[in-house]
Amino acid sequence: MKKERRQVILLVLGVVFLFLFFVSCVSLEKLGLRKGKQEATPAASQPAPAPQQQQANLPQGSPAAAPPAGTTQEETKPAPAKQQEVKQYFVHQVKWPNESLSIIAKWYTGSLMNWKALAKANPDMKPTIIHKGDRIRIPVHMLKTRDPMPEEFVDELVQSLKKKKSAQGTQEKKQEEEPDLFGPKEE
Repeated sequence: MKKERRQVILLVLGVVFLFLFFVSCVSLEKLGLRKGKQEATPAASQPAPAPQQQQANLPQGSPAAAPPAGTTQEETKPAPAKQQEVKQYFVHQVKWPNESLSIIAKWYTGSLMNWKALAKANPDMKPTIIHKGDRIRIPVHMLKTRDPMPEEFVDELVQSLKKKKSAQGTQEKKQEEEPDLFGPKEE
């Protein structure tokens, strides 16, 4: 009989434990503290005080009691998080032959190496294949100019890159050649 009582007590304790566990999981989920969700911050969970509440202690006739001219409550509220995450882009349309992401990056951002950032901003295209009419998104925060890229810039940059490649190729050939011997020479 003692064994039966112990089993019943253990069974009741197990059910109570499971119930408490379930309730705590539901509570954590409601608070947003469960794993896999972002943690709720106290500042984000509490609404900002309305401008009328902030100005309640000011005298009626004071200039600070009235909202500034031309402003509304909607303008003073912080922007929602979704709007802050939206990235803005400048769009370049490919017009000239020999355009590449690195040339476009050089013109608009000032550095050839920013082609990687442009490739990330345009995940739907292959960075090595660009055709006339393609639209390339450039993050606004990287822009140095918004002026359209002239054909002369593309031609000059392509020529200078070709010269650098040919100069590097001749240096490599010189290094591959047999070095000059030093010391006694055979006659």
